[in-house]
Amino acid sequence: GTYDLVNTIAEHDQRLDFWQILGDNFYDQDGRITKSVFDQLSPHLKRRFLQVAVGNHDLWVGGYPPGDAAFDQFGHGFMQF
Repeated sequence: GTYDLVNTIAEHDQRLDFWQILGDNFYDQDGRITKSVFDQLSPHLKRRFLQVAVGNHDLWVGGYPPGDAAFDQFGHGFMQF
């Protein structure tokens, strides 16, 4: 799958300097999904620089204002947790 592909590239291609995650990265309000994803990435990939482009679901619970949930960060912090 995707994890095998990116892990293999990171292990065998020394030209890989960084990688990106592009928008609406995780619909994760408690960190379990995020941990599961990053646990599947190899040390070869994790030691490369990571650039993240945030999407609307990364800024607001539900993907849009008003952020009425008690646990919403109201678009500030730019991370899920």
